Amino acid sequence: MRRGNLSTALRMIPTLLILLSSGYSSAQPSYLHIPMNQRGELLNGLKLVVVERQNQPTATVLLVTFAGSNADESGKAGTASLTAKMLLAATPQRKRAQITDDLAGEGLTASSYADYDASWFRVSGPAKDVRTMVEEMSDLLLTSNFDEKELAQLKEETKDGLLGRHHDAAALAELYFREKLYGMHPYGFPPEGVPRMVNDVSAADCLKFYQKYYHPNNAMMLVVGGVKSDDIETKVRVSLGGWKNTPSPPIFPKTAKQPVGVQIRLVDRPGSDPAQILLGRIGGQRTSRDYYNLEMLNFILGGEGFASRFAERLQKKDHLASNVSSGFEYHLSGGEWKVRLSTASANAPAALADVIDEIKRIRDTRVSDQDLAAAVSAQTSQITSRIQSNDQIADALAGIEIYNLAFDTYTAYTAHLSRVSAEQVQQAARAFLDPDSLVVVVVGNAAEMKEGLEKLGSVEVFPGA
Repeated sequence: MRRGNLSTALRMIPTLLILLSSGYSSAQPSYLHIPMNQRGELLNGLKLVVVERQNQPTATVLLVTFAGSNADESGKAGTASLTAKMLLAATPQRKRAQITDDLAGEGLTASSYADYDASWFRVSGPAKDVRTMVEEMSDLLLTSNFDEKELAQLKEETKDGLLGRHHDAAALAELYFREKLYGMHPYGFPPEGVPRMVNDVSAADCLKFYQKYYHPNNAMMLVVGGVKSDDIETKVRVSLGGWKNTPSPPIFPKTAKQPVGVQIRLVDRPGSDPAQILLGRIGGQRTSRDYYNLEMLNFILGGEGFASRFAERLQKKDHLASNVSSGFEYHLSGGEWKVRLSTASANAPAALADVIDEIKRIRDTRVSDQDLAAAVSAQTSQITSRIQSNDQIADALAGIEIYNLAFDTYTAYTAHLSRVSAEQVQQAARAFLDPDSLVVVVVGNAAEMKEGLEKLGSVEVFPGA
């Protein structure tokens, strides 16, 4: 995977202006202003991005490693997640409790985790203490010793958290959905893994993952907040300049296949009402040329906080559904499109039928100019709230590098959306949405739903316990 777009662009463009328009074509634009200073890469290949926000009393230091659960070995789901968590668990001088106490005593907070495509290590606190943040992160990153006892405790905590999801109907639906859609593909499991595989992850496995992927030339550091770029660059060079540059192996996850037919997993929980419904299929990659077409398509169908077609259709019926929304989740190797809704168990089959009908309608009939205008306005309004805090800015800029996106991903966001035509929305619907190829998970009272669901597809029943 090619990298380097972000660091090269930042050398040339010291300021990022994110254009936000409140309308489709003629509204006055507003700008999200992010002053940015980039001093290139360290000699060891670590990319460094600094965003100066002088009005901010706080700062965030974020280290992103370009390997997540997509790099977990077969049968060892959860390795990337546990490796990330171990960075805050033990060094030769400190155990987890002392690390936690030390950070709290310095007024800092820290977190480390892995998602599907990357691993994230974050330290936040007062901007005046940013040098301490860099020092703490460097010490934990470079001296973690993957202690077996600390790992055993983390594994128990991880398994407890995973098992707890079985008590939440929406979380349970997500587990059954991913398992059916992806199978043994890395995206078929939560990034934290599943209990039976977490059991088998050893400290040696975590160390192996760390040694394969945690290298400066496979990572980037972002510092955002009330800081000075020159000070940060000097401190990072001192703290991490000695981090050894080593090639990391490429990650090539398997390509997942689309479902054949409408495959319904009915999870029986008689006491769970309203029923939780989750349906979808394999979607597009974040780098897809159809990205903006897909975003417009989805927003018209089921955009959250928007008068979407799904919401309007279901609200007109007696089987009123709450919190209906849809969205594309993009990954390095594909992704998925999902629709979530809840309704009384007895009404679930009719609600599902209506959602499938709306998928058919947007494939068969072009959307109106009014639909397009409303979707652009709503989306550009929402993006403002997504890139405000130190963490949000750091995450957005990291995503540009992780997914190898164009540097104008945010600056030209509204312009890209505004160029999407009704014909392109329909073409995207026909290419990426198929009402006859879906994975559906319904969690609720099976006795009230099974007969109606069988009219819509093949049904497997699972105990909800």
